[in-house]
Amino acid sequence: MGFPIGYLIIGNIFYGMTTVIPLFISGIKKMKWLGILIVVSYVFTLIFYQEYTISVWCYFSALISVVIYFIINQECHTKE
Repeated sequence: MGFPIGYLIIGNIFYGMTTVIPLFISGIKKMKWLGILIVVSYVFTLIFYQEYTISVWCYFSALISVVIYFIINQECHTKE
């Protein structure tokens, strides 16, 4: 997208910290699996689809949102 490489690296670090770290410190155990899925899919996207990172990452995020549904659904049923 024409950004200087330094901004891309800093942006990726801050994005990763704000989206993944909370999942690993959550009290909900399944959230750690969500964090792992996000990290793996993001790294996969950066390695294999570097020029299309935003589009491919949005695709993986849509797929991962199904996992969020199952986590929330399971948490609701365990609290009843």
